[in-house]
Order: sequence, then C-alpha cells, then structure tokens
Amino acid sequence: VVLFGRRQRLVDSALPVLALCELNEEEQRKVAMLTFKNEGWCSGFFHAMPSSLRRLASVPLLLVRFAKGYAKSGRIPVHAEELFSDWLTQLLSKSGNRPSTQIAAFRRAMDVVAWLTRAGPIRSEDAIDAIEAAGIAASTFDELISLGAITGSQDAVELVHEALADYFRVRRTLNSRTLLTAELEK
Repeated sequence: VVLFGRRQRLVDSALPVLALCELNEEEQRKVAMLTFKNEGWCSGFFHAMPSSLRRLASVPLLLVRFAKGYAKSGRIPVHAEELFSDWLTQLLSKSGNRPSTQIAAFRRAMDVVAWLTRAGPIRSEDAIDAIEAAGIAASTFDELISLGAITGSQDAVELVHEALADYFRVRRTLNSRTLLTAELEK
C-alpha cells in the first residue's frame, strides 16, 4: 500500500487508488481513547473542542495532535496556529535543547522547502541550494533530515507532513501583500 498526501500524484499511478476518508465521530472517539485511556478525559476533550476545530479533528494526524496537546496541558488550542506551532516545537526539539538561533534557522529552512514543494517533492540538491540562497547553512538541511522534519530521498524531498508544509505556506502568504493579493485574485 502506498499513501500520498497530494491528489495530483495519483494521476500517474497505474495501481488501484483508494481515498482516505475523514474520521466520523465514532472513529474520532476511538482514536482519542488511544491517547486518553479514560472516558472522562475523552468526553472532556470533545466537549472542550471549539466548533472551528471540529472539522480539523476528522483528520487522524490532527486529531492525535489535538489529543496529545490536551492530555499534556488540559486545554485545546483556540486557533490552529497554536496547534501547528506546538507540533513544530516538538518536532524541532527531539534531540534536546537547542539555541534559539538554530531553531530559527530550522524554521526558515522548513519555510523555504515548504514553499518550493507546493506542486510536489523537489530534489534534495534544489532544497539545499534554496536553503543556502536564503542565507542558511546547508548543514541545516541534514539536521532537519535527522530530526525527521524533512523526509524523502535524493530525488524527492518534502516536509514530514503536507499539513505542516501548508502551515508554512499560509504563514508566508499572509505575511506578503503580493502573495496574498495573488491568492485572492485566483
């Protein structure tokens, strides 16, 4: 079985294609119980979830991120931004405390890779060149690979999950009047 995060990749496949469906409420509860192992916590979790995030919770990965965050802090983020920021912080701190400058470089490099992979994975050489062109050390690419933040092979690399890449793309678009105008005109 091969799973792809982007629908456009499926066009080239001669293999049978199966679409992953969103989780229904019963499935969401079962997934959440794997984290909580307690019906009270599970019920409190779904009761506390804002309606604005309910649709996101139908995506298994995001539901798990919400549940783990709730189990850790006892609250659900009010905005999706907080969810992705927490996910990113956890991902980049896998190997212990790092200087703030290194974390900032990691985030900037991930932003570069996310932007370049809008249409699909890119070659690792192209990612490294773009990271260096942004004034970030090329070794940052290797460190992000070792952290699991960037995945793939020499011929096709991208961020670990398309939802995380979209987070960076949305941030870049919202921070640029030119990009925002272009998106709104589409």
